[in-house]
Amino acid sequence: MGIRPFSRKLPSVIIFALILAGCATKSYVMQQSQPLSDRLTRVETRMDDLDKRVAELETKTGQQDAEINNLKKELADTKNAVNDAVSKAGVSAAAANDAAKRAEAAEAKCEKTAKKCEKAFELRQRK
Repeated sequence: MGIRPFSRKLPSVIIFALILAGCATKSYVMQQSQPLSDRLTRVETRMDDLDKRVAELETKTGQQDAEINNLKKELADTKNAVNDAVSKAGVSAAAANDAAKRAEAAEAKCEKTAKKCEKAFELRQRK
C-alpha cells in the first residue's frame, strides 16, 4: 500500500515540475517580443506609405483616364469634321466639273456663233 499513494502523487509532481520549468518571466517575454514589435511597426509604416502611394496612383490613373476619354472625343470630333470637309470637297469638285462642262459647252456655242457671224459678215461684204 505504500507504493500506491506515491504513484498517485507522481503525475501531479511531474505536471507541477513542468509548469515551473516552462514559465517565462515578464521581462524575458518583453525582451523576446520587442524585436518583433519593432519589426511590425516598421512594416505597418511601410504599409501606410504604400497605401498612400496607391491612393495617389489611383487618383492619377483616374485623371489620365478622363484625359484619354477627352482626347478620344476630340479625335472623334476631328474625324467627323474631316469627313464633313471631304464630303463638301467632293460636292464642290462635282459642281466645279459641271461648271467646267457648261463653260466648255458655252465656249463651243460661242465659237459656232462666231463662225456664223463671220460667214454672215463675209456674205454682206461680198454683196
